[in-house]
Amino acid sequence: FRICPVTRLDAEEMLAELRGAAVLKGARGRKAVSLDAIIDVLLKVGGEGGLLINHAADIKEADINPLIVSESGAVAVDARFVLA
Repeated sequence: FRICPVTRLDAEEMLAELRGAAVLKGARGRKAVSLDAIIDVLLKVGGEGGLLINHAADIKEADINPLIVSESGAVAVDARFVLA
């Protein structure tokens, strides 16, 4: 976790700290996913100029689950925002 706004470096560090970070990079015979796509999502939501920064007073909670990531991109299948 980080305090918003997150930077690209923050996002890279958060991904590296995940217990399953090796799986994202292609462990166990699976293809690597696009870490840049995950970072882009993190920055669009919590980065400078992102959703949580631009609407901080309006958003109490944010949940994106699942975020499906492949080698070519990321798609938020479901998102839930609780307004303040």
